Amino acid sequence: MQSSERSGLPEQELHQRSIALMRWALLIVAVVLLTIVTQIGGVVLLLTLALVRFFPERMRPRRLITAGFFVVCYLVASTVVVPPLASATGRVALPCFDATNQKLAALTPLTCALNRHYATPETAEAMLAMAADLQATFPGISPRYLDAAFPFETGMLMLPHLSHGDGRKVDFAFFYTGRNSDYQPGLSPSPIGYWAFERPADDTSDTCPQDTLLTLR
Repeated sequence: MQSSERSGLPEQELHQRSIALMRWALLIVAVVLLTIVTQIGGVVLLLTLALVRFFPERMRPRRLITAGFFVVCYLVASTVVVPPLASATGRVALPCFDATNQKLAALTPLTCALNRHYATPETAEAMLAMAADLQATFPGISPRYLDAAFPFETGMLMLPHLSHGDGRKVDFAFFYTGRNSDYQPGLSPSPIGYWAFERPADDTSDTCPQDTLLTLR
């Protein structure tokens, strides 16, 4: 006797239930991952799925439309909704792009796309003052930052960091020069600024073994 017969359910119904459970599992994973990475992405995804239900059934392909609508909702939330709400709760957005009146920018737009460019007003003011001082001392220099903090202080860790939850921690990128020893703004050996290391000079010891494949340092 087949297992479907023992359970009293047709095989087709069991298959449909399995697919439904798999979809729920994937949804939970997606919400958790988006929340961990962006803080607001999980909520935006749930709102997107709720709103898509009101779309006419003739709008196809459904999954592509849902994905596109999620991107639109996420961009609107990140650029229009979140900044004023974050400001009202004690977080301000740091400059994302290099501007002459700010002299500070994120190393990569991905930092801002993931909503990891927020800080307390005091921290943001200190960073802008530091950037202006550097610009005055070294004309043409544009400090670039990596991760700062999420827009809302909820006690949630901003992984992989363990100390960025208070909005007072900001990672800065190194300054790099080109082959002619000229300053290259925004240059980094890593596209995200992390997990790329510089070898020590020839007259110093190499503290990292050559066969190291993975490290979180």
